[in-house]
Amino acid sequence: MITPSRPLRLAVYGHLNQHAGSSSASHYLLAEELLRRGHRLDLYAVANFVTPQNLARFPNLTYHPAALGPLDDVFHFLHTRLPRRLGLLPCFLLNEVRMRQYYRKIGRLMAARHRERPYDALLVLDLFFNPFRPVEELPSFVWMQGIHKAELDAIRAQKPAIVRLCGRMYYAALIAYYHYKVAVARSRLGKCDRVIACSRWAADVFEGLGVPLGRLAVVPFMLDLERFRPPASYAERGREVVFLHLGRIVPRKRLDLLLDAFARLRGEDSDVRLRVIGHFAYGEGYRRLLGLDHLPPGVDYCPKVERAEVPELFRQVDALVQPSENENFGSSVMEALGSGVPVIAGPTNGTAEFAPGDFLFEEYTPESLLAALRRCAAAVRADRAAVARQARRAAEDAFRIGRVTDQVVDLIRGEKWSGRPAAAGHSEA
Repeated sequence: MITPSRPLRLAVYGHLNQHAGSSSASHYLLAEELLRRGHRLDLYAVANFVTPQNLARFPNLTYHPAALGPLDDVFHFLHTRLPRRLGLLPCFLLNEVRMRQYYRKIGRLMAARHRERPYDALLVLDLFFNPFRPVEELPSFVWMQGIHKAELDAIRAQKPAIVRLCGRMYYAALIAYYHYKVAVARSRLGKCDRVIACSRWAADVFEGLGVPLGRLAVVPFMLDLERFRPPASYAERGREVVFLHLGRIVPRKRLDLLLDAFARLRGEDSDVRLRVIGHFAYGEGYRRLLGLDHLPPGVDYCPKVERAEVPELFRQVDALVQPSENENFGSSVMEALGSGVPVIAGPTNGTAEFAPGDFLFEEYTPESLLAALRRCAAAVRADRAAVARQARRAAEDAFRIGRVTDQVVDLIRGEKWSGRPAAAGHSEA
């Protein structure tokens, strides 16, 4: 166990981005808070992909960028010059080789630094394994957002819709790709000293992949609660209730389910609207659900919104709907709660563990989701401010920067690893 009074000395690898969403922003906030508290961080990164940004102002940060020269140039050429359909497989294969070379190069540098002045731990962010073999003796903590096994299971469950909208060959390719990813995860997760899951639901998935209970903990991501805040007043809001679906669109996000349930709600209540914002990350055939030339009644669609505009976006809507299946941690749920926006989510959405349960639905059916939409609309119309206060309290309880950082520091110091991870929001971590 590391002496509690001594600042930590950490090697860090992963995605940090002050201006991004999802896990990258949370990891940036974690690094910033650790540095503010006086801990020493060595940030290792692929050059020009992850940069220290405003973290560079801290004297206790050292940045170690790595580059591969010609191999990077070839990858960039294929990625930018080849048509997407032709370049997909070559870019994937070359990137596998490329990243292995990066891991070797960074690992050698990390090992040399470790010999000079030993690190207390290695913090790997957004990968499902520790790729740095030269420093395997260094305790590694892996903290990630997505789980390939969850994606694979959801794709299987959505086979009829994927085949109908995208074709059988596309479905087969997805299955093959995620089988490969799951096989790699199974082989590598066992080599991690500690795995931090963002939700209890995700921890159960990791356990199913072979991670022992004693290596698992549950810690949610963190949120800048000053940036994501409720509006000052709801006095000018009328009867109309605006629902929001925000984030990338893939089969397991269940846009099909949402559009079905919303159409039924709109048929009985004309004072509701649905804003769908997000790009189609894969499964382009799902665009047909929106009929982009003639959107369904009451539905607006926008492929993206700038990250700087997201806090204001949440102040303009009344509820976030995330009907995703097998969701480890949906960052838009965290941002919604911080903004005082209630959340509608389903039974295999780990982020729902942190949300008030008033508007959660029990089954992935149009009828179950419709009932949740009705409950939410009624509650919002009855007292928007009260609903917002409840959502905001949930965010303050779970996602405060100081609270989450305390949990991570305790884990690294070895003070909180014992038994089955507690339910999210009340984690032993």
